Amino acid sequence: MSFTRLLNAPLNILKDFVQLMRLELAPDRNMKWSMQLCLTIPPAAPPIAPSGMSSIVMIKNKMLFFLQLSRLVPGEPSHIAVPVVYDLSANVMQVADKRLEAPGAQPNAPVTIINAMLRRFAEFAPPNECCIFPSIREILTSLTIPPQ
Repeated sequence: MSFTRLLNAPLNILKDFVQLMRLELAPDRNMKWSMQLCLTIPPAAPPIAPSGMSSIVMIKNKMLFFLQLSRLVPGEPSHIAVPVVYDLSANVMQVADKRLEAPGAQPNAPVTIINAMLRRFAEFAPPNECCIFPSIREILTSLTIPPQ
């Protein structure tokens, strides 16, 4: 179901997802993280919907999808499930997690750091280019999570 929803996405979004799939199949050795595009909601994801449900949802001008970032370096989390919302009209991405808005949200939590990186990327991204692939590539290249 997720894959067919992705195939019905606008062409610029589809191109970015094809690039993500290529990156998933042949990861760059210079990146700190590897990425998997989840077609179902992973069990480790925030409780947005039940695990196993379709993970790519498009409603009006927003798109929800899930990524699983993996790193095999001691001292850092080995897997992070990240729900991402892409706003088609504003060309902006953000992490879809209500824990970010909670008063006791940890500033060093992985999703908080990723959300801050996405916000910074939105400030400098070219307005006429889809930001999905470049922003995720930036996260894979430069995401550093401090020890808890």
